Amino acid sequence: MDVRSVFYVGDAWTSILNRKDTKALQELCESCIDYYQLHGEMDVPMNAAEELFDELPPGKTGEDKIVIGLFKAEEEIIGIIETIKGYPDHDCWFIGQMMIDPKYRGQGVGHDFYKGHEAWTYSQGAERLRLGVLQENKRAYQFWQGLGFEKIDTRENYRIKDKVTVVYVMEKKIKRNIGK
Repeated sequence: MDVRSVFYVGDAWTSILNRKDTKALQELCESCIDYYQLHGEMDVPMNAAEELFDELPPGKTGEDKIVIGLFKAEEEIIGIIETIKGYPDHDCWFIGQMMIDPKYRGQGVGHDFYKGHEAWTYSQGAERLRLGVLQENKRAYQFWQGLGFEKIDTRENYRIKDKVTVVYVMEKKIKRNIGK
């Protein structure tokens, strides 16, 4: 058992990442170029991994950001969930990003990773999880709906760098018997 593990996902394990994981995290970002293209970028930024640690909503600090990596083997990150605790309010945690290496998509890895994350955030005091999905990312919208998230708001004219889009804000109330 790895002492850094937060929770297990089948034969994979998770760990809270920090800046020493930047190189492996950058490699995951580069394998998930489709995520960046949805945001209007042609290439993955050279500092994409660093941005995962640095980008924060107003009023939040680095202490509120948690980036959890999913590992198949030592130093092989196959996915991440980036979360802001206590945002937008104290009992809600915000999922800023979830990325799964394309080689592992469509196999239930993302579903299982999310369910482990949900159980873990509940154990840390979260009562709700919230996220935003770009209107054009229909696959992600269906994924989150299938996990019980409901659209609670639509943000028109949402700016991501040079792109203007529509974002669906989705939320889910979580509870103890979540693994079922």
